Amino acid sequence: ITFDYNLLYDAARTSRDAYEIAKKLNEDGITHLIVNYQLFNFWVNKNLSADALKRLSIFFVQNVKRLYRKDGVGIYELKPV
Repeated sequence: ITFDYNLLYDAARTSRDAYEIAKKLNEDGITHLIVNYQLFNFWVNKNLSADALKRLSIFFVQNVKRLYRKDGVGIYELKPV
């Protein structure tokens, strides 16, 4: 288990597209994400540019599958690339 916003931040900031975000996370051995929605929304809006936020939004639509959601927390599985 890794708790590191920097992996996702760096991938979203430096990638050209959603596929590249997924590829970088897969290469780092990330298979699942646990997301506290309130904290995550605050964090992305404070730290990511509009372009990086758009890439990350597309990433969540195309490259992850929500497995569970309850009480403001979601568990997501990254699709292999």
